[in-house]
Amino acid sequence: VLFRSTTTPGRTYQVTFTVSAAPMGLQIGTTTKTADLYAEASFEPGEHMVTFVSTTVVAFVQFRNNQNAIAGVSKVSVKIFSIDSFRGDEIGKYIRIHNGLILIRAINQDYQVTGEILRELSSTDAAPAGAWSLEVPSWSETLGWPSAVVLYEGRLYFAGSLQFPQTIWGSAVDSFFDFFAGNAADDGVELSIVDSGGNITLNRITWLMPAENMLVGTSHGEYRLIGSGDDPISAVTPPRVRLQSTYGSGTIVPIKVDQALIFPQRQGSKLREIAFDMVFTTRFQVRDLSVLSGHLLHDRRLVEIAYAPEPISTVYGVRDDGVVVCLTYDLPEQVTAWWRMVTAGVVESVAVIPHPSSNSYQVWLAVRRTIGATETRFIEYLDLHAQMTIPATVDDPAFTWEGLTVDAGVVYTGAPATAITGLGHLEGAVVDIVGDGAAYPSQVVAGGQVILSNSVSSAFVGLHYDVEGETLPPEVNIRGSIQASLQHWTRLAVLLDSTVGLTLQDEALPFRSPEMPMDEGLRPFTGEKLLSVFGWDREGFITFTQPQPLPATVLGIVGLLDVEGDQDRQ
Repeated sequence: VLFRSTTTPGRTYQVTFTVSAAPMGLQIGTTTKTADLYAEASFEPGEHMVTFVSTTVVAFVQFRNNQNAIAGVSKVSVKIFSIDSFRGDEIGKYIRIHNGLILIRAINQDYQVTGEILRELSSTDAAPAGAWSLEVPSWSETLGWPSAVVLYEGRLYFAGSLQFPQTIWGSAVDSFFDFFAGNAADDGVELSIVDSGGNITLNRITWLMPAENMLVGTSHGEYRLIGSGDDPISAVTPPRVRLQSTYGSGTIVPIKVDQALIFPQRQGSKLREIAFDMVFTTRFQVRDLSVLSGHLLHDRRLVEIAYAPEPISTVYGVRDDGVVVCLTYDLPEQVTAWWRMVTAGVVESVAVIPHPSSNSYQVWLAVRRTIGATETRFIEYLDLHAQMTIPATVDDPAFTWEGLTVDAGVVYTGAPATAITGLGHLEGAVVDIVGDGAAYPSQVVAGGQVILSNSVSSAFVGLHYDVEGETLPPEVNIRGSIQASLQHWTRLAVLLDSTVGLTLQDEALPFRSPEMPMDEGLRPFTGEKLLSVFGWDREGFITFTQPQPLPATVLGIVGLLDVEGDQDRQ
């Protein structure tokens, strides 16, 4: 059966027909003998459609039955082929087809493109209508970029973009640049956090963190993603989303300490701990770590946090006013103790790295200071290992203590000298000076140096900072609470470690005896100092300060307390 059709060169045509009884062969070409074929194939019984692009003004369609069986063809139609054509802006987009992915490199015709196969197709057959899709990148300058990233169970996860705030994208297993979301267990995954906390406002993902399960922080709550049984998250075993708390998280990346995560609440005025409940083992518990020291974050917010495991487990948080608030934290021992670190300047950032040579961590700070009327930024670290040597005497051998006792300081060690140089960064500033273990009068840096009255072999020179501490009000179990009662400490004992100089309840403790030479530095004292205290009040606070740039470590304070005439030990 031969058909002739008038065509326009360059235009696409569609041939539709129905084959019955047995397979039928089809040829479409430029002559009656179908030379210069546009198409040639055999078709089983049923309805079919073939397209071709004409190059001449006439095209011929020929059906042939080359089998020893009766076959028929009917409903033959040749029409101009009208499709949803490519617009020309698809270059750089992707075609998802047959579980594969093709990057469009060029558009040859309105309905034909050239592409790069990024993921192998499972079939080369024509895909039926609706079985392929045109994809665009999920992230761009217009759509926004993810704000959270984490490695978990062999995948690289991203989340929290501007356009898709509740979507999580996971790479293929052990292939961190392959985000094709297929149907195999090791393919990439794409999922969304459906809010189950009753919130109807935007719930943007702010962080992702690995723990017993994948933990997800959002602007209105904290979630965990639970795989099926012990199976990992995959397209085959999508996770269950379980709400853990409704406090909401800020954009600061949490830190992992032991089996817990520590994260600032959304407003940044609370620091919370999320840890797996080892009793019920069904959920994570979330508690407020700042509840006993809320004044440190009242009307302030954290802008950054960092963690140093050694020598003492400590979380460092930078407040929006440049003050560093620190949390001594030990989850197994249930220790949460807060303190402040204030310097002559504004701390803008904090970071922690392992010490290159010691069993400790270095805490690095970016500090904005005004020195000699000039604003500048200092990059400095807390030096726990700077050494101060006290020379040997007739009665005592040389002694060395560790720990820098000034800020933005210079450490000098060498031949005896009176001029300590290298202080150009503190030009015009008043500095504290410690030489051979003795505190010298403060000086103004001039010409990048200070001049001492005596030669010293070791020295610390830098900015002064105050050391202050205050205990909580005491509580004694007699006749209920004593908080409204008059109280009086009759005797106090303070336990010290490697300390030189300390003021307790506004009274300087004695560290130098009459037989000690006045022109020598004191060796640090370890032991107990006693103090008799007078006066009544209703608070019972005990204060201590270190006014000099010398070491001081208070291990504990004990004493005798009178409560309106009833003496009790504390």
